[in-house]
Amino acid sequence: MAKTKARKPAVSASKAPKPKASKPAAKPTKPAAKPTKPAKPTKPAAKPTKPAKPTKPAKPTPIDELGASEVLGRLVMLARSEEEVDDEVPQLVERLQQTADASLVGTLFGALDDDDPHGVLWSIFYVLEGLDDAYLDGLLAALPDLVDRAPGWAETAVLRIVNTRGEPDDCTDAFVTLAQNQRAAARKRTAALLVRMGKSTAGLHSSQRKTLADIAKAIGD
Repeated sequence: MAKTKARKPAVSASKAPKPKASKPAAKPTKPAAKPTKPAKPTKPAAKPTKPAKPTKPAKPTPIDELGASEVLGRLVMLARSEEEVDDEVPQLVERLQQTADASLVGTLFGALDDDDPHGVLWSIFYVLEGLDDAYLDGLLAALPDLVDRAPGWAETAVLRIVNTRGEPDDCTDAFVTLAQNQRAAARKRTAALLVRMGKSTAGLHSSQRKTLADIAKAIGD
């Protein structure tokens, strides 16, 4: 009978090969960034301010309380108005007559303008004439500017003086005397303006031209 080979005993469990340890799993990922703190709620917008109450328009100053400069300003505004002037002009003129004095002569001459559709500036001119010697002296000072800026008023002012020659209210001599008190250069300029006016102004009577020439000569000498 054939001999059977004895089988090697099975390896004991204690000698069984140790299983290789598996590598640890990848390192755990870092936790995501800390959650941002929720934004603080914004403060509610400021309460809307209440609209300011409309101010009541100031009451206009009564005419009889206005100063001369204020009255003059109103008259000039009315003179330049494109609309018909109202009934306050006579009241303003009356107030100007009450308040105007020699210190305002230069300003009054400055208000004269040939563009005067309503004839308001005549009232200012009459107030000027009422200031007598202050008017004549002021005219001499204002004449060069007036000839350039408002030649119509320059001619009117001079011719109204010329027309008093031989009359009870003759003021030609007073005008000449005041002009002679000017400095030499101013005297020559005034005389030259009068000569030019006598030659260039249309419609003058021969007596007016002669008076103008006589006044100019007396001033210039």
